[in-house]
Amino acid sequence: MPVKRTIHAACAAAAFHVGIQVGPVPRAQPDDWRAEASDDDARRLARIDHAWREGLKQARQHHRPGLASLGLLVEPDAALRDSRPEPGSYYCRTIKLGSADGRGAAFAAYDWFRCEIEEAAGGELVLEKTTGSQRPWGRLYADGARRHVYMGSVSATYGRDPAQDQIGAFERIGEDHYRLVLPWSKRESVLDLIELRR
Repeated sequence: MPVKRTIHAACAAAAFHVGIQVGPVPRAQPDDWRAEASDDDARRLARIDHAWREGLKQARQHHRPGLASLGLLVEPDAALRDSRPEPGSYYCRTIKLGSADGRGAAFAAYDWFRCEIEEAAGGELVLEKTTGSQRPWGRLYADGARRHVYMGSVSATYGRDPAQDQIGAFERIGEDHYRLVLPWSKRESVLDLIELRR
């Protein structure tokens, strides 16, 4: 059980036993990413616009031609309505924008690999990279008309190892064309983009 839910339940039980009148304990909806995200990751996602600006600024300074060739993929406002993807197999690749420590590359584009989007029994969508040396796995939470919030990990289930956890915005930018925007990478870059195509 997530820590936040455990604390709410314990407080409500204690109040009942000592006779304190309390209102109903707010229950987080099961499809609300905020119920599961760490405070650090929630702040990371809240600063996604800043990550876009800084990542693009660095990439343009050093790799303008490579950046320009990516088109809508690197346009911050390219997200379209109806971001829920169809389950199935996708080609996917990673683009890194900006260096978090100023020492790494400001732009990197990697080869195509394979990703899968699966729909679980309860209707939840799960995204997994199935080939390559790093294979993140995580859940997509509906969050407004133009994005899903992705919460996952490169090594285990989200929350087990905060250093490996990921959070980002999953968006549709065309027909069968999506991107996962991961701001303030815990590894090396300012912004990671995972492009997905059928």
